[in-house]
Amino acid sequence: MRSAKIFENRLTLEIIAIATLTGGLFFLLGRHKVSLGIAIGALAGIINLKLLVKDAKKKVAAISLKKNTFFWTGYLVRYVIMGMALLLASTWGLACLVGGAIGLFCLRLAIYLDRWNPQSKS
Repeated sequence: MRSAKIFENRLTLEIIAIATLTGGLFFLLGRHKVSLGIAIGALAGIINLKLLVKDAKKKVAAISLKKNTFFWTGYLVRYVIMGMALLLASTWGLACLVGGAIGLFCLRLAIYLDRWNPQSKS
């Protein structure tokens, strides 16, 4: 369980770093709404990561107890959060919506980048 928490914290920091870099770049270029969207999307991505880790721990516990349970509610909740983040971002216009999509992709990018991190290999 401790390694899952370390993994979760490392990915959270990576999401924040990626969102800060991309949001800062767009902010410096004068695209403030895109930066706002990236912040909204990154926040939703962090929430999704926390829920994903929680669901993964439940799934491991259910497998060890040989329970046949369904975890579709976790998928549903995470997709609703992503949809709400994009809906919220769309209220500020197309630029903010695009930024929200970029912010949501920060989670995926953090996971892919973590695979190449030599410290994460254990």
